[in-house]
Amino acid sequence: MLESSHFIVVAAALKHRIPSFGFIVSEKDSPGKLDSARLLELGVKPGPIFGKLKNGYKVVLDSGKELDPKDYVGPDIPGRKIAVMGDTCDSSEIIPFSTNLDVLVHESTMENSLEEKCVEFGHSTPRMAVDVAVSCGARHLVLTHLSPRYRPVSLSHGEDDPESAKKLELEALQSLEEKSRTDMSLTVAEDFTEVDVPKIR
Repeated sequence: MLESSHFIVVAAALKHRIPSFGFIVSEKDSPGKLDSARLLELGVKPGPIFGKLKNGYKVVLDSGKELDPKDYVGPDIPGRKIAVMGDTCDSSEIIPFSTNLDVLVHESTMENSLEEKCVEFGHSTPRMAVDVAVSCGARHLVLTHLSPRYRPVSLSHGEDDPESAKKLELEALQSLEEKSRTDMSLTVAEDFTEVDVPKIR
């Protein structure tokens, strides 16, 4: 485990033919919104006092009035939490550390019908990735490490294109539906994919 003032990073071993790891990055909660309008009404101008209150410190004004941060700062804003898995055919070791994820990045090398071959080489299918995402309570699943046999979704020739990663996307969506998790967002990554992870306020 690695901890800084803003993040906690936890690593755990994954099952693969060679050593492989998954990483959970948890952002620490940040202070809520400062009620600056209320402070201005008291004659407190923006500056060091605002900063002290925002950082959780009580302040005594020249008048003797004590300002308690809990009266002027809103509820903490929860930090974000993401997990990024390396190559794996079994992510179970990392699940206990991965609850309530904003984003799970998980490999999905081959389609479900090739699961036996996939596992033999230490990899996962869309169904396996969805199983992990559901176990972790993830809100967004990003599928990565697709076999080069599948062309990117952006270059797909339609939903019936057998050589497209669209096939893996449809299989993942079907698994999500079977597990009643149609509320989970799904992204099939390709080169230069970016995923926005907004803070939940």
